[in-house]
Amino acid sequence: PSALLPVLTVAAGAAVAAYLGGETVAAAVRAVTCRLRRLTAGEAPEGLLYLTAAHEVEELARACNELTRSLRHQRREVAGERERFRAALEHMEAGVLLLDARGRLLLSNPAARRMLGLTPADQGRRHVEALRDYQLSEAVEAVLKQGGSLRRELTLIGAGERVVEASLAATPGGVVAVFHDVTERRRQERLRSEFLANVSHELRTPVTAIRGFAETLLEGDAGTPEQVRSCVAFIDREARRLARLVEDLLELVRLEERQVSLMRREVDLVELAEEVAARFRPEAERRGLRLEVEGRRPAFAFVDADRVEQVLVNLLDNAFKFTPAGGRVSVKVEQGEEGSLVISVADTGQGIPEEELPLVFERFYRVEKGRSRRQGGTGLGLAIVKQIVEAHGGRVWAASAPGRGSTFYVSLPRWEPGAAGPDGLRGEAAGGDA
Repeated sequence: PSALLPVLTVAAGAAVAAYLGGETVAAAVRAVTCRLRRLTAGEAPEGLLYLTAAHEVEELARACNELTRSLRHQRREVAGERERFRAALEHMEAGVLLLDARGRLLLSNPAARRMLGLTPADQGRRHVEALRDYQLSEAVEAVLKQGGSLRRELTLIGAGERVVEASLAATPGGVVAVFHDVTERRRQERLRSEFLANVSHELRTPVTAIRGFAETLLEGDAGTPEQVRSCVAFIDREARRLARLVEDLLELVRLEERQVSLMRREVDLVELAEEVAARFRPEAERRGLRLEVEGRRPAFAFVDADRVEQVLVNLLDNAFKFTPAGGRVSVKVEQGEEGSLVISVADTGQGIPEEELPLVFERFYRVEKGRSRRQGGTGLGLAIVKQIVEAHGGRVWAASAPGRGSTFYVSLPRWEPGAAGPDGLRGEAAGGDA
């Protein structure tokens, strides 16, 4: 028996080791299985597997750890892509909507919410309830049913009459819609069309008159020398009006296209108003009008003197045309709101109907078209005034009543002498493009 003791001891040790080794392997398998289940569920556990006594599953543990690292990296990449996508979507000028297969609103970016008037409560609603626009809902329904894509230009009345280009396309899970606001583009196109029509009409009148009288002279049917002189005088008058019209058109186009530079400097607006009024006094006396200038000097503003002079000339010329003999025209310079200076040109003329006041600064607009043409007006003077004033960062408006005269107001930013003007400029300097 004593001789068998070492053998039994070794056998028992081997049995215990085998048993313990089996338990270690089983524990390792359970750990790997648990980790794989978590990875399959989409989790990416922070820790890694460390198996010291389970050589049989060591390779499996290493593969599991590599999978864990790879999944963590992929999740970081996906999170980064999602954040970049969200940032791009938030700052896009185009509106974007995503709807599911049942037409429910899943996602909208800020641009789309502004264009379509959406609220947070619209999230999850069907397109008919959320969009509240028949044309748009009809387009969404068409793509949901037929698939493919379509593109339409829509006028969204409920969103402040915006004109949008909508591009809709079917996706595996629903519909994606992209919107571009073209309201301003269409407005500009309409204005250009109206502008061309007005220019054609305005040019046709003097050209037709000049051609008619020229043909009369060429055919020798003008009659007496006095009648010939009358024809020539008429041609000269219409040619001058045509030249003024072309000059005003070119000036307006340059101003609207910001092709004119403002040479800003400190200008006393009262002094400037008095200088312009002095040039109009002979005309005032000839017409029997009283011309006055009011304002406390100095009244400095950082402006282009030539352009503000042009504003005053246009406004005074307008006032003279529509004020009968015995009337009064006054120019006043006074302190406005928020440090501005306000120039007003008032007359005691026929006045303007209230409903037409918002239109007087439009190109070619005339309260009395026939009378304006007879007096040589081009219909562009007030439009030029508006462009010049707005180029200075100011604003222009009018007040009037029929039979009680009109007053035109020009508000310009004010800077004290020696102080820095716009963009830090002092004294005489180029103030940038108008």
